Amino acid sequence: MSIVEQLDSLFRESGAGLRREMDRRGPTLAKVTNVTDPEKFNRVKCLPVGSENTEETDWCYVTAAAGGMEYGFFWFPRVDDLVLLDYLDGDPHRPVVIGRLWTTEVKPPYTIADGKVQDYALRTPSGIELLMHDEEEKHKVTLTMPSGATLVLDDEAQKVELRDKESQNALLMDLKEGGITLQAAKKIELSAGKAALTIEEAGNITAKGESKVAVQGANIEAKASAGLTLEGGSQAAVKSNGTLELTASGNTTVKGLMVNIN
Repeated sequence: MSIVEQLDSLFRESGAGLRREMDRRGPTLAKVTNVTDPEKFNRVKCLPVGSENTEETDWCYVTAAAGGMEYGFFWFPRVDDLVLLDYLDGDPHRPVVIGRLWTTEVKPPYTIADGKVQDYALRTPSGIELLMHDEEEKHKVTLTMPSGATLVLDDEAQKVELRDKESQNALLMDLKEGGITLQAAKKIELSAGKAALTIEEAGNITAKGESKVAVQGANIEAKASAGLTLEGGSQAAVKSNGTLELTASGNTTVKGLMVNIN
């Protein structure tokens, strides 16, 4: 069965007649009037623009840029969108939406600057935008949300940036220098299973692990401007394979139920 025959069968099943009361040749402009398809075939109804016919079309199938069984490019027209309408074999009972257009009333989201086509984009009516800048050596992809949050992949600067509108919360990756910066207005928490590292706005840093927390390095410094406390639930040990020095500018107190030295 040919594609035309398959579509013809679909139109018959959906109740469209095959009468050819008038012969339509060539595409025409129309406005979408209804998108609530009772058969859930994602069809629309349209009203031709600038013609004497003031009746809605039958349900129109809508072409897609790419598609197949449960996959494809889904970018559906909305009510009042201006579309390009055509008719299979000129039959007014078999309309198909083959494209969409912009006009002075239905304005495009972008314009061509300086005669150079360097920007390609997808934008939803509520403002979700995927913008691809394709200028030589300045390639950039920007995803913008209605809240103002952005994700930017800058190929020229070799950077990836995820920010909120005010840049109070951000994830910054410098691919060229090999650096990652994570910043938050209130709190940063890294967790894996039963372990967590929390950094808070007030300046508190907490590392937790239900099993073991280990810090290793050639030199480790722990310094507190006020107090430093080392505490063990059942045991606390300070050990050195070389010299161990405990120094205080004031009094030094050693307490225990029993104190053993050597």
